[in-house]
Amino acid sequence: MYHIHEDKRVEKSVEQICQALNDMILEGRPRAALSVTALSARAGVSKATFYRSFDAIEDVLRYQVDQAVRQMIAYLMEARADEQHPGELALFRAFFRFWMAHSAVVELLIQTKTTYLLMEAFSAALFRHINFFGRYTDEDVIPYFVAVRAASLTAVLECWLGDQKRTHPDDMPQLLLRLMKPGGMPRPRPDGPCRGPSV
Repeated sequence: MYHIHEDKRVEKSVEQICQALNDMILEGRPRAALSVTALSARAGVSKATFYRSFDAIEDVLRYQVDQAVRQMIAYLMEARADEQHPGELALFRAFFRFWMAHSAVVELLIQTKTTYLLMEAFSAALFRHINFFGRYTDEDVIPYFVAVRAASLTAVLECWLGDQKRTHPDDMPQLLLRLMKPGGMPRPRPDGPCRGPSV
């Protein structure tokens, strides 16, 4: 896990560590080749400084994802307050608008095959704000609602980013609604990023 203290020096070192890890991943460093020693050297901090804030390299990604999801929640709540006719479609529209502008951290997770960190962050956020999101389901099925929502949002976001965000964020809610209806599955594109294994 991570344990970030509110201190200017800590914030600076955490920022340096995050940036160094992101740069190393974008350079194509294999996940197995990423070590605390190499990361600390790249960030210009000591290993002791790294371990004061993080237990492992994965926690640096976890921290960045959690920060992004917190920003997303604030954005969704603000967007809902601004909507004249708030509803689930409006919420989905705000969701995709947010990630259109903040996709970098998710792209890092895709590259390192750690998108489960996003699903964990979504799940925790849904439970933490269940009074806000729970209005879209019945109270007795909330754990299932959270499990399905966290998993499906992660998968759809990963697919959308893999498709280079070619579908406009404002069109994504209707697309999801169409896919959820019986017989609503479109014919797969042979070159699509989310196609299943060939038979």
